[in-house]
Parts: sequence; C-alpha cells; structure tokens
Amino acid sequence: MRISVVLVRPMHEINVGSAARAMLNFGLRDMRMVQPEAKLGFQTKMFAKHAWDIARKAKKFETLAAAVKDCDVVVGTTGVTRRFRINQFKYCVTAAELRERLGKAEKVALVFGNEGSGLDEKEMAACDLVAHVPTKGKQGVMNLSHAVAVMLYELCAKKAPLYKPASKQKRKALELLFSRIVSRKERIRDKKKVALAFKRVIERARVTDDEAQALLAAFGE
Repeated sequence: MRISVVLVRPMHEINVGSAARAMLNFGLRDMRMVQPEAKLGFQTKMFAKHAWDIARKAKKFETLAAAVKDCDVVVGTTGVTRRFRINQFKYCVTAAELRERLGKAEKVALVFGNEGSGLDEKEMAACDLVAHVPTKGKQGVMNLSHAVAVMLYELCAKKAPLYKPASKQKRKALELLFSRIVSRKERIRDKKKVALAFKRVIERARVTDDEAQALLAAFGE
C-alpha cells in the first residue's frame, strides 16, 4: 500500500515538521499540502529533524480534488465525529478499523484538516471514508501531528488482509449505475438520499473487484 499524507491548509510549521517526522518513522515520503497557510522555516526543520526534505519537497495544490486525483481511496480524518452528521453521507471508522477497511488498496490518500477548523463539509464529502481516533476527556481533538502519527501506526504496523477492494473506477461506475436506476423510479421522492444510502452500503460491504464487476453485469444495461 502506498500512502500519501495530505495536509489541508496547515497553519503551523511545527506541525508540518512533526508530521513529516512521523511519516519518516513509518517509511513514507509523499506529503502533499492544499493551500498551506504555514510558512516553512527553521522550526519546521527543527521538528522534522531528518525528515526536513519530506516537508520541503511536499507538493502544493489549490484544491483537495487535485491533490488526491491519482489515489484509489481517499480517507478524511476528523476529531469531531458528530460535526458533519457523518452518518448521513459517510461511514466513519476508528483508526484501528481503518487498516481492515482499506485491505489491499494500492494507493491511499490520508487527508487531515488544519489545526483550527479541520476539514469542511465539502472536503469531507469528497472522501471515500472518514476515520477518527477515539479519545477521552475534555480535550477530545488531537494535535495534527499526533493524529498523523496514530493513523500511520494503525495503517503501517499491521499486515494487510487478503481482501482487495474494488477499484476507484468500478466503485464510481456502481454509484453512477445506481443513480441512473434511481432516477427512473418516480415513486422515490428523495433520489439523492437513496443514492447516498447505496454508496454507504458499498463502503460498509467492502465490495471486492470481482463483486463490483458482478453487480455491474447484473444491473447494467
């Protein structure tokens, strides 16, 4: 599994440096940033240590869509699971569950919002899965770089199961096919809600490539 860490509008250079260091701890080097607010300098280098090159060479993007365009699965992260009524449009898993959910996905984007506001609703909706680190106490939201470290530990420290998820293209094809079917059903009033429900079912079921192909063959025209 190839993992890209995507920081959306990071505010503090210390966190960028610490996140880069966490990446190097787990053998990762592909850092990407969307509209970074932090100016990288001495503190970034000090906290990154030997991972300074990861932060310095991080690719910059104007939009999240552009940053994750080449990834098979996009995982958004949040410290506040109730914030966007996630269950309305996404299936939320814990960091510990994420490894199993991803299975043998080839290219994964792990997306983190900034320190002040996290990912907004539009950015969260662009993700295939939502993951969080359960915490206790009054301070429920982890520091950005700490969250990166925990997520990477859960993803990199365990062996992948044999399960291989359906490709991004086939999952999208299933969603489009179901949307077309729903659009022809006059008795369904809220077609968008029904289509989103189907997407959640696909996410929860962890459909394999062969299963996706079978569904497309069975319901396709």
